[in-house]
Amino acid sequence: MLRLRLLGSFELRGPGDRSIRISARKARGLLAFLALQNGVPQGRDRLAALLWEDADTDLARASLRQALTALRRALPTRLQSLVEADAQQVGLNLALVEVDVHRLRSLLAEATAGSLQAARRLAAGPLLEGFDARSGAFEEWAAAERRVLQRDLAAAAARLAALCRAGGDADGEIEAQAWMLALEPLAEATHRELMACYARAGRYTEALRQYQHLRTLLRRELDLAPDPATEALYRELMKKRRAGAAGPLYAMPGAEPADDLAAALTAEDTAPDGADDRVLQTGVVLALRLPGLAAQRRALDPEEARALAQRLQGLFDEAVAQHGGVADRLSGDRLVAVFGLENLSGNEPQRALRAA
Repeated sequence: MLRLRLLGSFELRGPGDRSIRISARKARGLLAFLALQNGVPQGRDRLAALLWEDADTDLARASLRQALTALRRALPTRLQSLVEADAQQVGLNLALVEVDVHRLRSLLAEATAGSLQAARRLAAGPLLEGFDARSGAFEEWAAAERRVLQRDLAAAAARLAALCRAGGDADGEIEAQAWMLALEPLAEATHRELMACYARAGRYTEALRQYQHLRTLLRRELDLAPDPATEALYRELMKKRRAGAAGPLYAMPGAEPADDLAAALTAEDTAPDGADDRVLQTGVVLALRLPGLAAQRRALDPEEARALAQRLQGLFDEAVAQHGGVADRLSGDRLVAVFGLENLSGNEPQRALRAA
């Protein structure tokens, strides 16, 4: 039995778990493509056009024959029947090879909590990550396959989160929500749900840190602020944390989790009119200066200068967010951040940052 890994980097292993090296990248691409056709033979003309799109028909078909020869030679003698070909078509005998994508599809179809958790572990990387067949047509096919697989994995992650919540598995639900964010990092609704998951488990610090991470991510990638619903949830979390609630958030008797979350998202501040709940708080200011940066940016092409600034800003924002701080934008050669603002909400962190 052969084992073919397509999730993450391409890898083929044979009997005794020995690695099988296929030196020709077109031959590797051919094997990957045929493996995902569910055993259906493919026409030689289609395969030639897929991998040798810039060559004329005769040359492309000759190159296909050479790739098939290279593929067979790389296989152990008794497993060379993996490739089934005639004058018109080429296919794979799937009885001789175990493909990780097929295993993943089976786990997703089973759709139990156990199978979906196994699918999460198996899907350790994107389909054919970093693979370059030097063919635009092949890359278009691979990109389409990745999109379909990512969509199905996101649906599986949502299903797993629901199953874990129904089974009272708070840690499993948090892991499922984190899986969804790994697939769709800019899905703000998922960030909110993960904040709520942390809160239901009484892990308020992590819920607030998730908000800070989202805020930094939205500003860096989209130049946007969080939605009002996210800000409302953040304020609710801050109130619960200040109050030192003994029970987890959104655990009101007789209420469904979804109802509790909706109530939290629409909750109004319950402080009496005119009440002043401001508190004196000590913070830490970090000021980072990069001498010569402003002059260097002026000397660069505008696009290169913008890319450099964005790279520096991204690294700074990520480091600050990991420690619960609020970062300001790069100004000249200076970067500034403030830490210790966990009890501030709304625009208060930004006002404190400007004051710093």
